[in-house]
Amino acid sequence: MNTRLIVIEKTIAFEEEVSRLLGFLLNIDWKNSKSLGFSSSSLSFSQKITILQDIIKVEVEIEDVEKQKEAILKLRRLAEIRNKFAHVRGIDTFEKFFSTTKIGKEMKKNLKKWYPNDNEITDKEGRFLHYFNKLSGDINSMIWDIVEANGVKKVLEAQSKLSNEAYANAFQQEVLSLPDGEKRNNKIIDEVSKKLKEDDSIRRDIMQKIYNETQ
Repeated sequence: MNTRLIVIEKTIAFEEEVSRLLGFLLNIDWKNSKSLGFSSSSLSFSQKITILQDIIKVEVEIEDVEKQKEAILKLRRLAEIRNKFAHVRGIDTFEKFFSTTKIGKEMKKNLKKWYPNDNEITDKEGRFLHYFNKLSGDINSMIWDIVEANGVKKVLEAQSKLSNEAYANAFQQEVLSLPDGEKRNNKIIDEVSKKLKEDDSIRRDIMQKIYNETQ
């Protein structure tokens, strides 16, 4: 069993999932993105994980603050495992990782706490790899929870937009059917345009105020 190969392969696949999630949230083609794609200018694995930590704080609806902290810690632990196996030549098994590094010793305690029902697996390396797979599965589930929540938001926004457009079209046809309908319709359009410009000006003023307060 080549533990290093398993860890590297799984975390490479995980990095793609993170890039896909970020692309989904930003509404961009992540594969052709300079920051998320495969170019030399793309964000590092560590940088993507940092962004994902911030997203978890905002997107994941967890009432229990401790559970939210645990979710972020799990993400960090996966990144730390990947970093050690990818960059330290002497670490090619979980046994070496847990016994020779400070982070490894702390992480071993975390994994035993998170997955207490799996502590009876007799083969040590097999047990540690099982921990790693469970950890990866938990984080992937969390990513899909974020995707699902935002997918629902996008669908609802799209439905609302279609509903508003349908109402606007029906209202316009009703106005046009009235005497002097075209004149009335043009007047409504002018009033709406004026209101939108006023609202946009107010939004700019508020954003400028917020920006100035952060300086």
